[in-house]
Amino acid sequence: MYLKKINSEYYIRDLQKITSQRFQRGELMNNILILLDEMCNKLNLELKLIDSNKVEIYNNIASKEDLITRSILINRNIYDIFLTKANFPCLSIIEFTLNKFIKEKNNMCLEDLLKGDQDFDNFNKSPIYKVGKIIIIDCNEANEVIELVKSTYYGQNIYIDKAYNKIVLIGDLEDEKEHGISLRETITSNIKTKVSIGISSIDGTFEGLVKGYNNAKKAIKIGKTFNIIPEVYLYDEMNFEKIVYNINDSYYKELKDEYNRMFKNLNKELILTLEEVLKSNLSLTKASKNLYIHRNTLMYRIEKIYKETGLDIRNFRDATYLYMLYMNNKK
Repeated sequence: MYLKKINSEYYIRDLQKITSQRFQRGELMNNILILLDEMCNKLNLELKLIDSNKVEIYNNIASKEDLITRSILINRNIYDIFLTKANFPCLSIIEFTLNKFIKEKNNMCLEDLLKGDQDFDNFNKSPIYKVGKIIIIDCNEANEVIELVKSTYYGQNIYIDKAYNKIVLIGDLEDEKEHGISLRETITSNIKTKVSIGISSIDGTFEGLVKGYNNAKKAIKIGKTFNIIPEVYLYDEMNFEKIVYNINDSYYKELKDEYNRMFKNLNKELILTLEEVLKSNLSLTKASKNLYIHRNTLMYRIEKIYKETGLDIRNFRDATYLYMLYMNNKK
């Protein structure tokens, strides 16, 4: 019986018998090598499998015909699979069944790892074990979003999982801010849901993973508190926001009262001007452009703010205090 002649329903049924037998013998389903051997023997399948480090982990090809190569994702890892022309039509079903009966039954779970119920060394072949970035996606439609994210990163060495109802990505991600913005746009353009993204760093250790995960969560919480837009928050770039966020209750009230006293005579136009200058990192050129006003008009408004508050936003110390008052009022 040749694989190319096997109906997919029967193929899955046969493979399910193989995997069920391995469960009954109490062996781990992530033993891909043994599972492949049984599958190939039973179904007359010839293939070669190479991992992301170009190490051959399985090869039972006896024929001398040219091979067809494709990259597949199994259990969060990338492999190159080599098939004969006769077996190639079964590529998608091979990948599907391997993931269905291996990946889904694999006990490795990020949430269990964070709880301390998994050994960190079990993840030594995943991006979790390396220096990189951790991205947390906070959204309502988590099940739908994670499927979109998996398809977006298909074939890439990115760890994707759910932990505590949030989607987590871990990998060597460059330009993480732009990456996060692009990822958020991909999600919101395909799925109607609110999305907030927190990003932090990991150092390849268990302690670093826990710290990075918690920091990415904090970034989302702080970003939501201050209504920061776009909703992509880098923990390492939120130093000032973290200071304001952690102000104790008594000083929070003091700053709140000071804000009300200083800003009570500012109209909407002046408050909007102040907000834009602060958002523009005190760049008057950028602020005037974003406000669609002439620079001289902006200078006139800044003088009015100074007259009402006694603080000059062009002065670094005054600008810092104004920003603290402004952010504290958003809590």
